[in-house]
Amino acid sequence: MKILNKLKSVFASTPRKKNIKLVRNFGWKFYNRDLATNETIFSAVMIKANAIASAPVQIQQNYQKLTPYEHNLAYLFKFGPNPRQTMFNFIQFMEASRNTNSGAYAIIEYDRLGDVKFIWPLKSDYVTPLLNEDDNELYYRIRDIESNDIAYIHNSHIIALEYLDNNGYKGINPLDVLTNTIDYDTEVKEFSLNQMKESLKANAVVTIQSELSPELIDEYDEMMEGMQEAGIIYLDSTMDFKELSGKTAVDANIGTVDQITVERVERVFNIVGKLTKGSSSNNKGSNSDTEDLLFLKDSLLPIVRQYEQEFSKKLLNEHEKMNGYEIKIQMNGYARATMEKRGNFYQIMLRNGVMSVNEVRALEDLRPVKDGDKRYMSRDLWDAERYDEFMSSNSGNNLNKNNNEEA
Repeated sequence: MKILNKLKSVFASTPRKKNIKLVRNFGWKFYNRDLATNETIFSAVMIKANAIASAPVQIQQNYQKLTPYEHNLAYLFKFGPNPRQTMFNFIQFMEASRNTNSGAYAIIEYDRLGDVKFIWPLKSDYVTPLLNEDDNELYYRIRDIESNDIAYIHNSHIIALEYLDNNGYKGINPLDVLTNTIDYDTEVKEFSLNQMKESLKANAVVTIQSELSPELIDEYDEMMEGMQEAGIIYLDSTMDFKELSGKTAVDANIGTVDQITVERVERVFNIVGKLTKGSSSNNKGSNSDTEDLLFLKDSLLPIVRQYEQEFSKKLLNEHEKMNGYEIKIQMNGYARATMEKRGNFYQIMLRNGVMSVNEVRALEDLRPVKDGDKRYMSRDLWDAERYDEFMSSNSGNNLNKNNNEEA
């Protein structure tokens, strides 16, 4: 079903225009060949897309997570934003588009009451941001893939995620930044393949210490082929045999050039160390927990923040925004580290009254337990809600008790 025809009735009250006056028309480029044929870029995009898609999306009110029964967005986030995709598939598609285009886009479909019904992803090639000269409002021109129909949708009904905002309208395509690197990498690989195809593939050299006529050379070649098939070579005193070892059809510098390409891709996609991790030269003295923490802080958190703000801005109405509703992507799973470090972290948080048992269990995807919402303080352990009683009982009674024991 054509997406624009399907949503035609949905946008009856949406700022939708047949035509607008453009301040500037922004074009799009999508290097599909690069993602499909360059394994380095594919790996970089896959790492980021899977990392963001793996984090659960929640709607909260005053830090309290809402259930699908309490809010329709919680239902969409849990069971899928549209009938064809899970939330994982949706985020993965959006993040892959964001990393291979100037931005990723999705259109919001509403029910009769004006609530969000579905969220449909759009192919970035067919979406263009445009500024209307009459009212200075941002619209998105959407072209239907099958019919080539054009519609102009106001920005408040489009989820727009840029890779890096360049001018307030569209982002910078990371593949544009890597154009020279991609072309260079392609030329290097073609050169390497040509070397392998055109190089000498001999395994041994037989030196004959006498001159042979063309007839004798043909006879000798036939004799050598027969001996090689039998796996045995007979040499007389006029011949010398030398096996070729340590040879390669590929220039030794090809590996260095490929490493440079990988490092460039890492820097552009802000995943330094993720593609080179495991090589002996880049793994000496490295700390995996530290690397993961840097990946979380420098790469994932800025992206997650963009998703949270865009979802909260476009999917929540004004009443919900004013009453403490917000959409959050939970990143706790990325910081769990090892079992030992997680255990130490939870113990510190529990014994200092920062977290309750049920909050810890929620981070570990375990069901809550009875009376698990209480917070405690050490000494050992005291109900955090009875802090004043704790202080009064320990300042006087314990002091007298200690004095009596000393006496």
